[in-house]
Amino acid sequence: MKFELASSSAESFLVYQVTPKSLAQGAAQVGGLASFLGIVIIALRYYNRKRINEQLNKMAKREHQGNKGAEVFSFEEYSHLKQTCRELEDRTRKNEVELAIVQATISKNEIPTGKHGSRSDIEQINASDVDQLMSTI
Repeated sequence: MKFELASSSAESFLVYQVTPKSLAQGAAQVGGLASFLGIVIIALRYYNRKRINEQLNKMAKREHQGNKGAEVFSFEEYSHLKQTCRELEDRTRKNEVELAIVQATISKNEIPTGKHGSRSDIEQINASDVDQLMSTI
């Protein structure tokens, strides 16, 4: 920014000349800020993971005080167990639906009581019956 005094005899005033920064300078400032924020985010993730591991280890030591050697949990093991739990819950829901379908067909006497229902029998059930069962579960 430059400041100049006008050379007019009638009135003196300041003339401002503003030169914009180049695109590269602007990108460098934005990139510097993004890099700084990225480093802060990585540091917070590391700190969070460390704290979670400490808390899991404290819980494991409290639970296994009487046992020889306490189990040590980590964030990775915790996330793996959580994913496994979700998968098992999904399988359980599917099995409950299949059981409800089989029970409904037996109650309607579509399958004789002496004969066990096979997978093909289950697939032959009306789609409307399945929808009704799904809405009740």
